[in-house]
Amino acid sequence: RMFELDEAPQAALMKLCVNAVLGSMIGGFGEALGLGVSGGLQVARIVEVLQASPFHSPLFLVKGDLVERKDFAPRFAIALAEKDQRLAQEAAAEQGAKVPVNEAVRRLLAEAVEGGRGDKDIAAVADLFIEWAKKTGPNTAALVEELMSRHVHPQQGFRACLGILHLGYEPARIEAACGRALKMRACTYKSVKAILRNN
Repeated sequence: RMFELDEAPQAALMKLCVNAVLGSMIGGFGEALGLGVSGGLQVARIVEVLQASPFHSPLFLVKGDLVERKDFAPRFAIALAEKDQRLAQEAAAEQGAKVPVNEAVRRLLAEAVEGGRGDKDIAAVADLFIEWAKKTGPNTAALVEELMSRHVHPQQGFRACLGILHLGYEPARIEAACGRALKMRACTYKSVKAILRNN
């Protein structure tokens, strides 16, 4: 379907808005798959249940199939998606808009690019989360789930979750710290960081 806008800059901004939503959707989807797989769920089953929920989307169905088959041939490459998120941030700065979710998504995509996934399809973001989850453990996954549950939109917890996963400690130490934070009911990035720093 074709949409007409009054001026070319508005059309460019609309494209950034649409791609910002795509970035947040694929980031949240990938994170959910990583959480589920770390606890023993199968990708196909997660997608099946998600598609039966009020939050179903053709995006999840198509990308979920690609993740399951590990088919990351670029339909929309991560590097291009990261570029769009950067442009959205620049537009927001010029217009005085706040885009904290976009900032977290861009950081996620940038890490995927730095990790060698830049030329892969954006579905490979989910593979990145699954890789992280497998390296860490169930306590970390549970703490991430708790952080996500505090937000209406899971993407809003990206920064805290990415912060925990990239504290610079061995996965075993992060896993132990997350386990202690869960027992203390202190499920925050600052709490996990303090536990690691003091032990």
